[in-house]
Amino acid sequence: MERKIINKIKKVNSKLTAFCFFSFSVCIIILLSACGKNQMESNESDYNSDNIKNLLGTWVSPDADNQTLKIDNSEVTFNYRTFSYTVNGDELELYQTYPYHGGIEGSMPYELNGDKLTIKLGTAFEGYFYGRSGTVNLVRK
Repeated sequence: MERKIINKIKKVNSKLTAFCFFSFSVCIIILLSACGKNQMESNESDYNSDNIKNLLGTWVSPDADNQTLKIDNSEVTFNYRTFSYTVNGDELELYQTYPYHGGIEGSMPYELNGDKLTIKLGTAFEGYFYGRSGTVNLVRK
């Protein structure tokens, strides 16, 4: 009789150990995936933050009569038009502010290479960058 009880305790103990190991493994997997996701979000945030810092300043377009594009922490200004903006990867999302409420909105893809900035005006901003359309090359002033 004692032997049966001892064998049952061993079986239950074995099952309990397996269950605890399985539960522990699942918890570790969940924690690791959560940490990885946070790290990826942090890296994307760092990427956008670095892009914004590198974009700040005054840019001049030699092939467009040295017209300027100014980017500060909250606004982009060109051709006497001011836009609020956000950076979404390699695109500036522009929203026209003063003096034209309800004005132009759209994305402006860009490529930044050191002190050279290339913007693609697209249909939303065609003609608004000093009458230009297509691609505009700029250099840091």
